[in-house]
Amino acid sequence: MVGCIMNESVVQEWLSKLSMKQQTVLLAAFRGCDGLPKTDPSKHFTKLMRGSILKNADGCSTFFPKDFDSNVEEGNELIDDFFIDCSRGGMDQYPVHWLLHFIQAAEIIGYKCPHKAIAKYWKYFYFTAVKAMHLYPETEVQLDSRLKDNICDKKHDC
Repeated sequence: MVGCIMNESVVQEWLSKLSMKQQTVLLAAFRGCDGLPKTDPSKHFTKLMRGSILKNADGCSTFFPKDFDSNVEEGNELIDDFFIDCSRGGMDQYPVHWLLHFIQAAEIIGYKCPHKAIAKYWKYFYFTAVKAMHLYPETEVQLDSRLKDNICDKKHDC
């Protein structure tokens, strides 16, 4: 086939160094929250997450942010607004199930992404989220312990 790239993966290479459970969390989280308008603040973060873990196969698509690095370097103001600004509904408007998956994915990217600016952005997102929810953040060691693979030997029942 002309123009076809074979043996290429849609996920960025650094994901292969993660446990399979961590990879699963990331792949389950980059889908946006259903039922919200395209202008909802969560859509911005969903696009940034896609750009953090996937390769863009179509530069003309709106699936990814247009200028990913400049979006990450915007600062933390949008994150603060997302979790703190209750005048727009704040995080209370989102289903807890979606929000927790997204926050866990942000934690993984924050601790594991080799791109320093992206890791810093998502780590700030994670720490802001747990503070807003009145929780304690996990350390990277705790994250690795919680999401370590437990692959069963077929000789034994799980």
